[in-house]
Amino acid sequence: MGGLKSWIASEARRARESSREFLSSPRAWYKRRVLWLRTVLFLSLLMVITGVASAHLYVLLSDRAGEVRSELFQRDLRDLVGRFDADERFVINNNPTDMVQERRALKPLLLPRQYYQALPSTSAQVLPRQPPRNCFVQLDKEAGGLTGDRICAYFAENRAFGRFLFLAATIAEEDVVPLKPGDIKMAADAMRLTIGANGHTQTWWMTYQVPPNYQRPDRFELTSFREVGDGQRDRDRRIEGWAYVQRQSKGSRVYVVARVDFREFMDENEDQAWPPPNWRNTRLSIERQDVSSNPPRQRTIKYRQDGVSELSLSALGSQIFNAYGSIRLERTGAEKAIWPVIPPPNLQEKFEPSPIGMKISDGDLLWPAAPKIQSEPLPDTDLVLTVSHPWTLIERGFWKILLYLIVLLIGGAYATWYFSKRLLRPISDWSQYSEQIASARIDKQVELPYADRHDEVGVLASAINALINRVREQTARAQLEREARAADERRKLQEEVENQRQNLKLIGHEIRSPLMSLLARHRDPEDRSRRYIERMIAALPHLMGGASASDAFDSRKLVIDELDLATFLVEVAENAEHAEIVDVKYSGVREGVRVLADASALEDALTNILSNANRHRNAGTEIQIILRHDAELAIVEVWDDGDFLPEENLERIFDLGYTTAPKVDEQGQGAGLHIARKYLRRMGGTVEARNHPRGAVFTLTLPIAPSLI
Repeated sequence: MGGLKSWIASEARRARESSREFLSSPRAWYKRRVLWLRTVLFLSLLMVITGVASAHLYVLLSDRAGEVRSELFQRDLRDLVGRFDADERFVINNNPTDMVQERRALKPLLLPRQYYQALPSTSAQVLPRQPPRNCFVQLDKEAGGLTGDRICAYFAENRAFGRFLFLAATIAEEDVVPLKPGDIKMAADAMRLTIGANGHTQTWWMTYQVPPNYQRPDRFELTSFREVGDGQRDRDRRIEGWAYVQRQSKGSRVYVVARVDFREFMDENEDQAWPPPNWRNTRLSIERQDVSSNPPRQRTIKYRQDGVSELSLSALGSQIFNAYGSIRLERTGAEKAIWPVIPPPNLQEKFEPSPIGMKISDGDLLWPAAPKIQSEPLPDTDLVLTVSHPWTLIERGFWKILLYLIVLLIGGAYATWYFSKRLLRPISDWSQYSEQIASARIDKQVELPYADRHDEVGVLASAINALINRVREQTARAQLEREARAADERRKLQEEVENQRQNLKLIGHEIRSPLMSLLARHRDPEDRSRRYIERMIAALPHLMGGASASDAFDSRKLVIDELDLATFLVEVAENAEHAEIVDVKYSGVREGVRVLADASALEDALTNILSNANRHRNAGTEIQIILRHDAELAIVEVWDDGDFLPEENLERIFDLGYTTAPKVDEQGQGAGLHIARKYLRRMGGTVEARNHPRGAVFTLTLPIAPSLI
């Protein structure tokens, strides 16, 4: 040890001298911080790049969050299908060609029924139901500009509604100027309707007129005039209808409902066919005469021959088109057909082909890819809406992020190489040496490598090596001290054990004679006290022999014989008060339950369980002993109302030495329940503990004795 101490002292002096020399060097400060400086510089650069990338990513995600959600095609497709009610789905099913584009010509559609109703009475409050929304076409001025007017022209599917062409229109009109009786100049609001079908064209003027004896100012009957040439107009009842005015916060609107007798445009041999042959080729032309009384004026509004269709698949699919997806309408029945849905004009440039395959649209890069197709059936029809997205999309904002990520990738590769070589590899080598240091003998010299490096790793390795030498010396000294203390403690423990053994022998000898005399005074076998005296005498050999508690109980010989358990429990309950356990009540049969058991051991077990219940029950409550049995087992339950047993302790309470009593000397030593379980198991029974709503219950089982023959 002397040589080891001198060597350690010399190494410590050398380390201190090297440290002073190192600190006095002009490069000391840099060398001590070179690894730290490089790490800080490199991580700072990475943080700046990551911060810029994160800022761009945050702005991008903030701007695109709502759009990304709307570009989930499956959700948008379900929303698109769910926009239509039953009548609107009928319109799509029977007029698919007119529903796949945003604008369509002014021509009639086929609807499931007619929505026309005669002029209601003055007391009628319920107006006729409007046709489906996707039947209407927005009317635009021929010269350009929106009007807010719209029209729906349709044939009813069922011929029972008559051979009519039905019209429903909504006109933005501040005040309605009706036609006055006898006004041959027709200075009133009017609508000029031209119908062309089967090579025949006819024009009518429809005006508003107050019906006779009809006092409501918001209801009008349509009066129609046929143009017969040279500006002449004849009254014509082939068109009938009515109109009503609704006042709204943004102005007034006139709702027109009319029907045109279409037999004028049908051949006689077509009279039985419905809808009329070539009905899809029917075309309409509309213009309106707007007369104002205050101030007086008259103007003519001509409408275009086509208009924006309401609820068109083209307009409703804008979110899908905006995400570069295409939509098509397919018929899956016997007459299979496909109608591509035409994107709105403002989105059609997204779908222009590119000669090189990939293309850039609005700054987004699109790569050709296998189409992602999703379909959704249109309820109550044989139509299916299908969305296809044949592109891999890289959005414009991600180009900058991509450049930053490339820089981060290169920096990460360099960082991985640098830290692996300069930091992680030394740490890995140190971990191997640390195992050698931990398992090395005190006199074996082990040091960490890299002590020759001129950076933090080298300084740390040198300091740890010096510390190892110092710890080795302190460990050797502490080991010697521990061994001396352990030897002294073992000697004292042996002396204490020997003293206890001698004391127990003396106690055994002292109490043997009084117990024998006491047994002689209780000679009668029926004497209940005799059994307890015999139990104490039987325990004396173990006390005097100095055996352990567990060995003493295991070596006790049990005499297992038939025992009337019911009678035994009655006696235990009655005698409990002599052991200062009061209010013990027995429930069950009074006799006739015969089991195989040792009466003395069973009484010990029950006494220990009752003592435990007495210690933990609430003051003034009873301890219940309940006996049940079947053909094989007798079951004894000991119930108390008091403390619950923690679930994790339900098994531990049977371990030797474990006790929940606050004072071991006064309440118990953790042996009673352990003894009870040992005795029950040796008699072929069991004992378990569990909680009930008011406290704890111990359950004992014993085998039923076989019937005597």
